[in-house]
Amino acid sequence: MTAQNFHGEGTMWKRGDVAEGQDYQLVLVQRRDGARTYVLCEVGQCEGVEERVFVTAVVPRELLVKGDLFGIAKAVKLADGSSFGVEAHGVWLTPEECAAFERHVTWYEMPWLNGLAPVLPPK
Repeated sequence: MTAQNFHGEGTMWKRGDVAEGQDYQLVLVQRRDGARTYVLCEVGQCEGVEERVFVTAVVPRELLVKGDLFGIAKAVKLADGSSFGVEAHGVWLTPEECAAFERHVTWYEMPWLNGLAPVLPPK
């Protein structure tokens, strides 16, 4: 496995997708409709992922095995050294979006990446 797509819609990589002894990164993707997804990829295999916005540093195996997006966001920086967040539905957020949430900015006034609000999972 080099890259595998996972959406913030409840689809998650499975424990067996994370091989012992292999290092992984997550690619944070934003599709044209605003939907944000995660792509699990082996280190060094993330370049060809379509609609890639950010790539994380290496993610600890135990967090991947647990599927702990919140733990990953707390423990792992992006490859450029900046941080990212995860909102209640598992959708990734930029540092600017996280800061706006903390200031209680309304959904419609948020500084959304590329001007696109993320698509949230159906209720």
